Amino acid sequence: MLACPLSPALDREDCPLTTQAALPWQARLPFFYGWIIVSLGFVSAFFGIGLTWAAGLFFVPMHDDLGWSRASYFFAVSLRGWIGIVVTPLMGGFLDRKSGPRLLMLIGGVLNAGTLALISFVDQEWQFQLLFGVLGGVAQTVQGGLSVAIVPKWFIKRRGFAVSVSTTGGGLAAFLMPTII
Repeated sequence: MLACPLSPALDREDCPLTTQAALPWQARLPFFYGWIIVSLGFVSAFFGIGLTWAAGLFFVPMHDDLGWSRASYFFAVSLRGWIGIVVTPLMGGFLDRKSGPRLLMLIGGVLNAGTLALISFVDQEWQFQLLFGVLGGVAQTVQGGLSVAIVPKWFIKRRGFAVSVSTTGGGLAAFLMPTII
């Protein structure tokens, strides 16, 4: 019996009907499932990196309320990026596992949401640096690996375009996230 892989290069009409019914749901979609992965990478990059872009909006109200200096506030923003440099090599092995990307996206999303919720209770600079800088840096890095590690595995001919679309979410967040907030 003829096998029909998930490749968009093959026509589904080439597959016998009995084989089409046995295909996984991803292969029966009217479009290539890899584009769903691209869209998830886009959304992940938008919200993960967007929080860093929007951080500057919160300085003035936090300064007025808590009296923190610019240096201490933006140290946490810088720390978020530095933590990403440390965490990225540690998470690489998880991205190659079968359900590793799903687990990392879940952990990153929950950690991002949790740290943002806890920031409302912060009254000391070190608490903000721990939550937004350290834990937020881990969350952003863990959540953002999808675009560059997983998307290329789904494409051959349009690999560069797919990766560029999925990573565009981070750049678009620079324009839209401050406006939304």
